Amino acid sequence: MDDERRGSGSRAAVVIATAVATVLVVAGGAVAVNAYDARLRAVELEQTSGSADESSDAASDELQELTRSLDDTRSELAETRRRLKTATKDRDTARSEVDQADAVLRRQQAAATAVRTPCQQMFAAGVPFAQAYYTWSVNGAPSNWDADRDGIPCENSYGKRIYVP
Repeated sequence: MDDERRGSGSRAAVVIATAVATVLVVAGGAVAVNAYDARLRAVELEQTSGSADESSDAASDELQELTRSLDDTRSELAETRRRLKTATKDRDTARSEVDQADAVLRRQQAAATAVRTPCQQMFAAGVPFAQAYYTWSVNGAPSNWDADRDGIPCENSYGKRIYVP
């Protein structure tokens, strides 16, 4: 009687463990490992409950299969964790690069919208000094283009250059 009760109890434990394992496998990788562990414990419980040799052999085979499946699932989980770590690192690197690019763009936009002198505008546009000198002289040699009033315009932008027309 006790053996029957123990046998039916172990079968109930297997059924419950299998149901729990099925629900947990749906939840994801780490949970799947726990589910396999639960199923393995149930099979081990069935083996130790004194069931018949045939069911013991079947349980032993099932135990070996579950052990292989558990090992495979653990390997897959480890690989998934490694990939997740790599993806997280790549994401953080990309975010850093985007943040740096945004900072450069903000500086460029601020510089583009800053009040500029005609000399700064020509220099930024790539106008050669000879053209800047010509533009200065055509506009009547405005004094605000020549900071030190020495007759050489745009020195703050182009540096001190002498231009002979």
